[in-house]
Amino acid sequence: ELLTEQLVFSVDDASRNVPGLQKMWEPTGRAGDGGSFYASRGFVVSSQLRNGVAGGVTSTIDAVNLEKLEVIKGPSATLYGSALTSYGGLLNRVTKKPFETLGGEVAVAGGSYGFHRVSADVNTPLNKAKTLAFRLNTAYNYEDSWQNVGYAGFVKNLAIAPSLQFRPTDRLTINLDAEVYRGTNVGKQLVYFTYGDPIKNLGFSRADEAPLDYRQSYIGPGLTQTSRSTNLFGQVRYRLSQSFTSTTYLTSSRSFSEGKGAYFYLLSNAVASGGAVTTPGVNTLQRADQSTQDSRTQTFEVQQLFNGDFQLGNLRNRLVLGLDFLRIDSNVDFFGGTIDQVPIRAVSPGYPGGY
Repeated sequence: ELLTEQLVFSVDDASRNVPGLQKMWEPTGRAGDGGSFYASRGFVVSSQLRNGVAGGVTSTIDAVNLEKLEVIKGPSATLYGSALTSYGGLLNRVTKKPFETLGGEVAVAGGSYGFHRVSADVNTPLNKAKTLAFRLNTAYNYEDSWQNVGYAGFVKNLAIAPSLQFRPTDRLTINLDAEVYRGTNVGKQLVYFTYGDPIKNLGFSRADEAPLDYRQSYIGPGLTQTSRSTNLFGQVRYRLSQSFTSTTYLTSSRSFSEGKGAYFYLLSNAVASGGAVTTPGVNTLQRADQSTQDSRTQTFEVQQLFNGDFQLGNLRNRLVLGLDFLRIDSNVDFFGGTIDQVPIRAVSPGYPGGY
């Protein structure tokens, strides 16, 4: 209900409700590492889990099928593995499930900077016994950039998330889910400082003192990135007895990206001049690119859990026994380099070479 009241459209929006969790990197769409990154307890965290198993999305993760967002902060997250978590914590998306009655909704939203969104949530039983149910969540999202309106950037995403649930007996439940994300965007502007350059050379020590026009972009409209994420999930849950349950998970996650990845460095006068100028200050922006070409990542996971909840004397006991197999195949091709250096106060200079 909170997510609905807040008009939450993405996992990034939902994460604002989590104290101590700060987004540090916008989603780039790049295969393998293109999703949002957050800072938690001094470590980097990303949303790699869906219903407790691998389910990464490299573009903006739409909230159209998000029931709730679970967050664990601190090193206790490593109890859930090390490949998809960190010492900073974890983010786990809990998704919407099919139910036994016919229902649904269609929502339309619009706003400034060309923002428009259409989403749908449809659920229906597929047999008279209502043991088979289907639910479809889908959304289309488009937004222009607020920098250099009409020129700089845009984000366009499509999300399709079908879910099928079959309950042949009161003990057995089978869930089959999919998530299909397609996105095209001009990346958000990322600005770095030169490694090893002392703060005193910059002439400022706070972000709001930087000599950058907040609404000025140095990214042209042709620097687009295309991304695709396809996740498939299977879950078989069987109640062995009143005290013990067996759950088997199977998940396959694929991501693809191709396109430009512009980024920038703020160069102090000392760095830009090769040491010839020692006056503190920043007047130069170095433009660079890290593109991907036919880059792909595939994640495969199998997980078997046995959960127990039973009494021994007057004590309640809970038990979890499990096995987990995770394989990640990454074939990501990065290429690029430094393009040029431009005055910070130049107005939207174009990249050379016809970009």
